[in-house]
Amino acid sequence: MTEMALIVMARYPEKGKVKTRLAADLGHERALMVYHELLKLNLELVHRWRGPKLVFFTGTPDHDLEKRYQQAGAKRFQQQGNDLGQRMAHGFNEAFTRFPQSGSCMIGTDCPDLSFTDLNDAKKKLSRSDVVFGPANDGGYYLVAMNRYLPELLQGIPWSTSEVLPQSLARANQLNLMVSLLNERIDIDDANDLRKSKRFTNYL
Repeated sequence: MTEMALIVMARYPEKGKVKTRLAADLGHERALMVYHELLKLNLELVHRWRGPKLVFFTGTPDHDLEKRYQQAGAKRFQQQGNDLGQRMAHGFNEAFTRFPQSGSCMIGTDCPDLSFTDLNDAKKKLSRSDVVFGPANDGGYYLVAMNRYLPELLQGIPWSTSEVLPQSLARANQLNLMVSLLNERIDIDDANDLRKSKRFTNYL
């Protein structure tokens, strides 16, 4: 592997459309503020990453946000697919088509504690594994990396449930894939998650 491509799955910041579970606890205005902070942290990682970078958006376009990701060196795309698995598969397919000699690592914008070290660890583990997952505290994952295009790994997964990672690991086992795991991190979905993250206690 030469360089690992970094793929970001993001939603444009729209009041009432982002962090809806968090909004149920804090209101849409404060949830939007949290999301803007999460985007800021995500952009800092994208800026630092030296490999290929792609960002896939959904929602009503925000040209200022697009410009910031482009300034960070990311190529911009629109998400495509009827469910999360299809949208993720489209992102990986684009990355492997454009950078066939690279592994690819996909992240979202919900994990405030995702670090540059985590990305480098994913790259190292991917050199000796087929797939790398970053487990999230809610039973999902904040990162998934592949050493080749594996769309079947993203099929039939009960997205937005606590079974995402267990089912994904089971699918990887069925496919005889070698899997590595990173450290568990917090995904920000609701107010309880905010309480666990020191960065966001002022939003409660």
